[in-house]
Amino acid sequence: MTIPAPAINFRQVRLGGTILAIALFWPCPCPAQEPATNSTAQSSPSVADATRDLLSKSSGHLADGDLDQAIREACLAIQLDPHTASAYELRGSIYIEEKLWDKAERDYTTADKISPDIAYKYKLAEIKFLQKAYDNARPRFVALEGDAGLGDLAIYKVFLCDLLGGHEAASIRELSALSQADGHPSYYYCHAAWDWTHNQMADMNKLLTSARQLYGNSTYELYISSLSEALRYHPDTATFVTKDGKQYDHARVFLEDTGLRTSTPQGWVTLPLEQLPDDLSAFPEELRGQIAKKRADLSTTTAQINLLSFTTTLGKSYDHVRWSVEDAGLLVLTSDGRVTIPFGQLPTDLSSFPPDLRQTIMQKRQSAANTPTHTALVSFATRQGKKYDQVRASLTEDGLHILTPDGWITVPFGELPEDLSVFPADWRSPMLAKHSSSPDAPFGMKLVSFTTTKGKHYDQVRAAIEGHGLRLLTSQGWLSVPFDQLPADLSVFPEQWRDKIALKQAELLKNTRNRP
Repeated sequence: MTIPAPAINFRQVRLGGTILAIALFWPCPCPAQEPATNSTAQSSPSVADATRDLLSKSSGHLADGDLDQAIREACLAIQLDPHTASAYELRGSIYIEEKLWDKAERDYTTADKISPDIAYKYKLAEIKFLQKAYDNARPRFVALEGDAGLGDLAIYKVFLCDLLGGHEAASIRELSALSQADGHPSYYYCHAAWDWTHNQMADMNKLLTSARQLYGNSTYELYISSLSEALRYHPDTATFVTKDGKQYDHARVFLEDTGLRTSTPQGWVTLPLEQLPDDLSAFPEELRGQIAKKRADLSTTTAQINLLSFTTTLGKSYDHVRWSVEDAGLLVLTSDGRVTIPFGQLPTDLSSFPPDLRQTIMQKRQSAANTPTHTALVSFATRQGKKYDQVRASLTEDGLHILTPDGWITVPFGELPEDLSVFPADWRSPMLAKHSSSPDAPFGMKLVSFTTTKGKHYDQVRAAIEGHGLRLLTSQGWLSVPFDQLPADLSVFPEQWRDKIALKQAELLKNTRNRP
């Protein structure tokens, strides 16, 4: 059975020498079908015909790759009738082809003001996505998740923003929340993107084949155009040393608004541009140009930013760091990424801080002093062997909130030791409840040993159940094992997992039998 595809009009745009369906959800580009504003309603038939003719010629030039002539015709159409939304939309598409992102964003914003349309809002998010500004694109896609026609694709794009932006914990949570039973294409394409980025090509191809059979060719083409962004995702690699002496060997890197996103054995970090070496020859040529341009842009605003130098009450020094204020403390951008320093750890003498910031810190300190909190000094070792000695901690919904020399961190409940006697007595019951009530949470891990149906053996690996299988933490990193590859003998798994695994395996078997 083929599930009907959404009723969506396609408009294809040439990008990078290849025709891609990147405009995705689009009304017919004919200016005569634009919702009329007061200004367009007053336009004479000759003006409307001339505008339509110019836009038609511009579209033809764009399709032929003649961008100079295409932009001239589009600009003439806008001069002739500056109240036609589709004229700005077309010119914005040409700017995208030329990678003139700021101009493209202005045109799509203008089009949306003239004739508000979900398609324009989607494209404004897509403009950021195409620039690999995933953290900026994400909230724009989130705002579209509730749309009846576009919501599922927006959910998928949010997942891609987190996956490609290096926020793996967030992408794990989003992947686990997807349900195959809901019948949405995003289930298949999110898992396919995950499999590709984790080098599980056979599983990816199976998912794409199933999606095409289930939803038909039109929906397949719609989603594959977005997935192609993930398939083309090959971060540059570089070996370099930051100005403070931190070395990165063959790290995967890409540029984002706040700095250079860099992979490390512990995860992704954002390195401030000012921490990168002056000599950029270690980076690929295109990336060198991007970094140099970003530095030039930042240099025009640096004078307006008060960089801070200070030493915390715990003796940790920060020298000329960029900063911002958040509820939990002062957020500073260091060579190791963003760090939140609690207001209580900032120095008593705030004379080196800007006046407005001094006032904010004092207000935050006073507010914290008036708010009762239950904290305690604790010593324990996590299940991974990380030791904490006499650290201040408080209990939260997500885990144990701990104050370290680098700021507050949260240790998930699944990482806390089995022996809870080291914690205050009134904490133990909530901790125990969290341990037992969330075995399926991404970080509610159990140690398991088993052999897959393909003969792959795992010995005493940490694992958790997620939407499509087991999530394992191995010496090579995170990977997923689908339910249909788990062994028939489920006695090797924790008792509370067995019924769920068996149910999932039965569902998969039933779906396979019913598939045309």
